[in-house]
Amino acid sequence: MVRIYPSLIAADILNLQEEIKLLEPYCEGFHIDIMDNHFVPNLTWGQMFVDAIDRATAKPLWVQLMVDDPDYWTEILSLNANSIVSFHFESTQKIKPFRIALRKKT
Repeated sequence: MVRIYPSLIAADILNLQEEIKLLEPYCEGFHIDIMDNHFVPNLTWGQMFVDAIDRATAKPLWVQLMVDDPDYWTEILSLNANSIVSFHFESTQKIKPFRIALRKKT
């Protein structure tokens, strides 16, 4: 089965909600790159942006953490239960199970 998660980093940020609504019928969810300008030389979304995107769609998010401290992000994100979080193995010295606050869509 093919699952499509378009990357919102390529979306028109000034019309992000409209872009999400336009893509929703054609995808399984949305991909979000979180970059901290340390682990990789780019800076993108923060927690408030991710929360706003999560509220704008009923679809799950695939959050890719390209950050120095993925543990920090797993503590502060609040995603729906079907969301996916991935991170780079080399971004942390401590690999431990983590919990993300999962919430039900209302």
